[in-house]
Amino acid sequence: MSDQNQGSDPSSAPSDSGDDISVEDKLRADNADIIAKAESEHDEIAIYQAPKGFSGIVIIAAPSNPKTFQNFVNQVAKPETDKAVETQNFALNCVVHPDRNAMKAMFAKRPAFALKIAGRAQELCGSETKELGKD
Repeated sequence: MSDQNQGSDPSSAPSDSGDDISVEDKLRADNADIIAKAESEHDEIAIYQAPKGFSGIVIIAAPSNPKTFQNFVNQVAKPETDKAVETQNFALNCVVHPDRNAMKAMFAKRPAFALKIAGRAQELCGSETKELGKD
């Protein structure tokens, strides 16, 4: 994933109102309190624009309980496990905002979004740690 600390999905295209504010800047401004709260409660977060058909933002962080990630890894290693369901469950456990029901609705209409969230959440759990001596 190439998302940076704050996620990089929100479009930076100018808004339809003719001003120079980007969609990302507007989303950040409109949700400043939610973002500030998430930043104060978590070491690192990623912020995404809600997928097409939904409004607002999605904020994720590493789950507060490290066992959540360990359970995810153990479950997807089992051949009989439904990997899509386990990935969605892991993603749901990493969402800070919006609530779980809103995310389930997003995943139902945009199932690949769960993969994006789970992938970035794995990075927030430490998989992005740089190996010294490697480019």
